[in-house]
Amino acid sequence: MTKDGNFTGAAKLATASRDAVAMYTNAEGFADVSRTLTFHLDHLRGDVAVVHASGCLDQTTAPDLQHVLDDLLAAVPWAIVIDLSALSVLNPGAVASLVDVAYRAGEANIGICLVSADLTINGVLASEGVAELFEIQPATDAALRVLS
Repeated sequence: MTKDGNFTGAAKLATASRDAVAMYTNAEGFADVSRTLTFHLDHLRGDVAVVHASGCLDQTTAPDLQHVLDDLLAAVPWAIVIDLSALSVLNPGAVASLVDVAYRAGEANIGICLVSADLTINGVLASEGVAELFEIQPATDAALRVLS
């Protein structure tokens, strides 16, 4: 963890209202901003966790999101909302992590909903054949209504 409270590399986020940043470096050792994924966790109504993800979700950053979601699933909330509305990239190689979470949430009877109004993000989910695994809503408040 850095001095300012952010996480770098493989991020684990176990407490509410914490931010995590997964930052990677390029071959020259400089931060590769195009491959940065940032998380922010909120708890709504105490039993609904909302993970806001922004930046690039690809096969390199997906394990960081997976760790965050694993921690949330272990806490057995009533529901998890994964807000992808601030993603700049959803690479098809990262979709498997979301699918894994969807299956495990279903087995534990935990509601799960994705937030995305971006046609590109939704298109990646559809092209990977997994859009039907998720309730996809255009905004967090719509996701909460659907989960109620």
